[in-house]
Amino acid sequence: MLHRFASGRRARLTASAAILTFAATVAAHAAPTAKTEYGTVTGKVAEGMNEFLGIRYAAPPTGALRWQPPQPLARALFSHTATSFGPHCAQITTYFGIPTDNEDCLYLNVFTPAGARPVDAKPLPVMVWIHGGALVVGESEDYDPVKLVTAGNVIVVTINYRLGYLGFLAEAGLDAEGHAAANYGLQDQQFALDWVRRNIAGFGGDVSRVTVSGESAGGLSVLSNLVSPSAYGLFSRAIVESGAYSLTLPTLAAAETAGDALAAKLGCAAADTACLRALPVSAVLGLETPSLSLTTIVDGTTVPLSINTALSSGQFIRVPLLNGSNHDEGRLFTAAYAALTAAEYPAAIETTYGPTLGPRIVARYPLANYSQPVLALAAVLTDSTFACPARQVDRWAARYVPTYAYEFNDEHAPEYSLPPITYSYGAAHATELQFLFDLPRLPGTPPLTAAEERLSNVMVQYWTNFDTTTSPDRGAVPIWEPYAKGADILQSLLTPRPAPEDDFATEHQCAFWKNITNAPL
Repeated sequence: MLHRFASGRRARLTASAAILTFAATVAAHAAPTAKTEYGTVTGKVAEGMNEFLGIRYAAPPTGALRWQPPQPLARALFSHTATSFGPHCAQITTYFGIPTDNEDCLYLNVFTPAGARPVDAKPLPVMVWIHGGALVVGESEDYDPVKLVTAGNVIVVTINYRLGYLGFLAEAGLDAEGHAAANYGLQDQQFALDWVRRNIAGFGGDVSRVTVSGESAGGLSVLSNLVSPSAYGLFSRAIVESGAYSLTLPTLAAAETAGDALAAKLGCAAADTACLRALPVSAVLGLETPSLSLTTIVDGTTVPLSINTALSSGQFIRVPLLNGSNHDEGRLFTAAYAALTAAEYPAAIETTYGPTLGPRIVARYPLANYSQPVLALAAVLTDSTFACPARQVDRWAARYVPTYAYEFNDEHAPEYSLPPITYSYGAAHATELQFLFDLPRLPGTPPLTAAEERLSNVMVQYWTNFDTTTSPDRGAVPIWEPYAKGADILQSLLTPRPAPEDDFATEHQCAFWKNITNAPL
């Protein structure tokens, strides 16, 4: 407020200063804008970030566009207001996603550091995040990247992509239509990456520094994009978190056999694509279960080779790779077996690994080494499905590209999304995510401890350094050396301080798993 006894000139100067101060305050809180190929979009400011939410990147994959590659967006459908998340993709009720029957779901979100940037400021590196969920569930809005954006000074893009049978169905009639087949969700991811290539400069992003990243099914998606010729030029770095669990992909023929049977269950005759596209979403979702897990498919076009074949032979997009797994991955998936008895343990192993391998595995993982039978089962799953395959990816990739390997080892990390069980989750599948993102948490879940917050800060710096320079190291964090097959050293992400780890292969029994599975390490 102006002082009422001010002289005329002083009053005018003071009034001018007040107006300028008010204008600056308004500008500082003005809604952020960014330019896209469809015009200027308006977002909002929150948590020190500019948030541009719910941006369509492709036409709705509905009606005649169901089970078709993603199509360009009609200009009339584009919204210039980007202040709330768009709908996520159709999925059933599970513990890991929010159910919906919505198919109009191809939206992405862009998060940039808040505040005006100088006109001559250098463009910022970009991280595109692909969510996990077995390619069946999940949504982009669960991953708040405030740590990465504000501390790492990077742009983060989170995306939705088609899930379940709507996203990954091979069916003979559909596949005979002449378009890229089966991997529709993967094609969505590449369409989103291409949107980033065309538009991210309008948000201040550097198109030459785009990292494609993801966890679990998102990590498998990253590996699938690495071996996909149609993804060439869409990213310059790759981060895979716990994504090496399905390196041998099914062939199109095998996937079509399953897909044709699924179509028959839906009441559609062979190759009756009109029938399939006319089905209500609920009918398709009705064939999915909480235990369903899908993979990408060797379709001959989008994915011409299985991941193991492509990586081992060097036939992949050669960009720097950051790849790893968690020390106790399997404990998330064995929660339902908490009451497993010693007598039931051999049968539980044989159910997954067969009667020939089962006894050898039980002998290698004797119950005497574990406090509960379920922990022995979890160790088997961890080593065979996540740890040793992740190391296998490191050994293949390091022949051709700079590769940085890690193991997340905070065995006291809070389990942010699941109820208590009879044993500790430890460093289970997905527990590292809370060190990189702010995530939805169950009521009563403890926050990170002070030591874990320090580990979180280091991990954020590792991830964003890699995005910025292709190396996790940039002076202020413990050194993380590139993976070398001969040295076989990973970076252990643990409190109070990350450190090199040279006994990973021994602890996770990788020689044993190579021997009984004949994996080409």
